[in-house]
Amino acid sequence: MRVSVVTPHFNGSRFLSETGHGLLNQTHQDWEWIIVDDGSHADELALLEEWQQRDSRIRWEPRQGDPKGANHCRNQGWKNANGEHILFLDSDDILLPHALEQRCASIKSSSPSDLILPYFQTVAFRADRNDRWLWDDRANPTSWLASLWSQTPPCQSSGPLWTKAALEATGGWSEDIQVWQDIDIHQKAYFRGIRFVPASTMEPDLLYRIHEGSLSHNSFHSPHKLKSRAQVLHNALQYASENDLHPDEYNSLARMTWSVFRNACTLRNWSAADRIIEASRPIQDISTPFLSRWKLSSKLRTQRLSFIRHELEKQANKLFPKGKRTILTTPYP
Repeated sequence: MRVSVVTPHFNGSRFLSETGHGLLNQTHQDWEWIIVDDGSHADELALLEEWQQRDSRIRWEPRQGDPKGANHCRNQGWKNANGEHILFLDSDDILLPHALEQRCASIKSSSPSDLILPYFQTVAFRADRNDRWLWDDRANPTSWLASLWSQTPPCQSSGPLWTKAALEATGGWSEDIQVWQDIDIHQKAYFRGIRFVPASTMEPDLLYRIHEGSLSHNSFHSPHKLKSRAQVLHNALQYASENDLHPDEYNSLARMTWSVFRNACTLRNWSAADRIIEASRPIQDISTPFLSRWKLSSKLRTQRLSFIRHELEKQANKLFPKGKRTILTTPYP
């Protein structure tokens, strides 16, 4: 069973060699590594050329067309893949030696279906520390949608083992999304009938690198990031207005709505705030009257008065409570 590993790359030589050695050390040898470069410097391309010459299963290709970005590169990679199973691997993460063997064994031992995709566990690490953390919060399990909307999914983008058919049904990665890319593609797939299930073998097989670049929150409140979050949110609200959800899914969706709405008010983007209020009206678990009051207070700047802000914050915490679930907090041996 051939697995196509797709890696978007942009000036990532700092960690790429570790990622590459992780692939070369796989116990399952039927794989290909497709690196799609997003316009790196010439010296970076020279490193990609070295890796391509090192092993016939490795090839790199420049991004074709626009827009620039990791999602365009991911789409180009999986569409050009020779394998029917696709694993998305960022250029700073590392597959453990048993990863591909474990994933192929899981596929063979289960009923094959393009609508059921297994996902696998991730361990996070920092190169400057010996600590490691399990990505998932096994003590507080919840549904797939609830975990996405609370931003506590059981795995990140390398967790699922995709099929080409599932990606085609999903439409691939949204190329106009600059943040919440994982939430976007995973909820799109779910909306189209694809289900993500924990693999029968749950031994972690991926190391997720934590470093300044991966956890950067620079320009968190920038307009273009708000636009991406709002797009993901509106898709979720549309789905919720047409389908019945579990209570924890409604709670997580309400919390996500509050997060994006507050972001819009912070940027004083009143039209975005109004669109969120309107899209939320069919969802009884989302208090649109409170959202309207928060917007008015933000617009008039009355939140500068501490007693008003304190009261509004108190109401928000009751209406949009944060769940118990967390990620990247469980120490891993």
